Amino acid sequence: MKLQKYQISLVAVLITLFFYSCGDDEPENVDIEVPQPQESIDLSDFKEAETCRPCHPVHYDEWKSSMHAFAMKDPVFHAGWESEQEHRPETGERFCIQCHNPYAYVSGSEVDTTVALIAEGIGCDMCHTMVAAHEQVVTQDNVAASAEFFLNVESGIKFGEIMDPVENGFHGSMGLSMFNSSSMCLPCHDFVIRGLDAEITFTEWTGSGFAAMSIECQTCHMTDYQGYAADPSANPGVPERTVHHHDMVGVDLDLSKSLIDNPQGEAVIAMLQSAAAVDLTSEPIVENDTLHLSLTIQNLTGHSFPSGVSFARELWLEMQIFDDSQVYFSTGVLESDSSDLSSDVEVFNSVLYDEDGNAGVGVTDVISMSNNSLQTNEAKVRTFSLPLAGVGDSVSVKARLLFRSFSPSTLRDKHPDLLANLPVITVDSLSINIATP
Repeated sequence: MKLQKYQISLVAVLITLFFYSCGDDEPENVDIEVPQPQESIDLSDFKEAETCRPCHPVHYDEWKSSMHAFAMKDPVFHAGWESEQEHRPETGERFCIQCHNPYAYVSGSEVDTTVALIAEGIGCDMCHTMVAAHEQVVTQDNVAASAEFFLNVESGIKFGEIMDPVENGFHGSMGLSMFNSSSMCLPCHDFVIRGLDAEITFTEWTGSGFAAMSIECQTCHMTDYQGYAADPSANPGVPERTVHHHDMVGVDLDLSKSLIDNPQGEAVIAMLQSAAAVDLTSEPIVENDTLHLSLTIQNLTGHSFPSGVSFARELWLEMQIFDDSQVYFSTGVLESDSSDLSSDVEVFNSVLYDEDGNAGVGVTDVISMSNNSLQTNEAKVRTFSLPLAGVGDSVSVKARLLFRSFSPSTLRDKHPDLLANLPVITVDSLSINIATP
């Protein structure tokens, strides 16, 4: 049975594609009608990602290692989803799957993970049947799902960024400019609840210098390279061109694997190491046996850092001062990667509060929030004044900006087995020697 799908009332959209004909110096304008979003969709209308693999093995393998493919396998998600269904039996099930299992959501299907398509989470067809941009998710006190996805599956066309696709015998192909736009990341990466900006990565980006310079989400999270959109051995005539990786690297990892064994481990480290910088604000000063040290922590991303579920993340400054080899002062140092931070350490993240002012609640229970993340384009300056009585002729300062995707307290209750693989990653570091006259 077909179930009603959220739709937009729009006339068929006309886009102008520019093709170069053989020997022509000027492009030929061709008006092509983009199919309208379907009014209803069956789960069986979609194809499993495995069907894309023979022609697109590179992109398939990249997607397979991504958090999109992990969306319905993540035990942290499942625990939250089960809790939400218990807490809000009327809305909790659909609220969570609107983004973690959009196939089930748009088709009104039961979430049965024994069904291969459901188990995929966010598969190829979910993005490559999109025909119009979406809006952010906005929900009120009932925390009901409100995401809208504008898809066309029935045409048999796969949509993407390539404006001059090569014809093939498997499916129709059409290039849409929105596939090079950050709007492709809506509705799921922009979420407002009870009027609070709970998870608003897209909105953060729109106010950044990245947006002003047309540096889209895909620029960092789906980097481009010279290669083939389809396997040339299976698709003769496919040209080498600029294409995008499909690993959608962020800061999350499958914590059932160690960082070394994780297929996205190195890419996540590289992304985090480009996310922020720590540097001296000015030259350190020593006077009256006191060290005055000022550090600047600069956000280098196109959104807040951390972003998204920033309330679950931890970003902090670790600093140690050594007199010879002895630690003279320290802050932010952990006993192990899964140890809790000391309560006096400043954490750059957001904090959610319930109606009684209790901190650390789930996002669906948030009534108010504070946000100490590094905001878009922000540089935070932190100043230290430390007594140096009794030290030698110099001290060495070592500072590290550290990140972990979850606070240990988030995992300890229901997922203690994942703590062993929770990495602490160095975003940036600084080492200086300071004379102590």
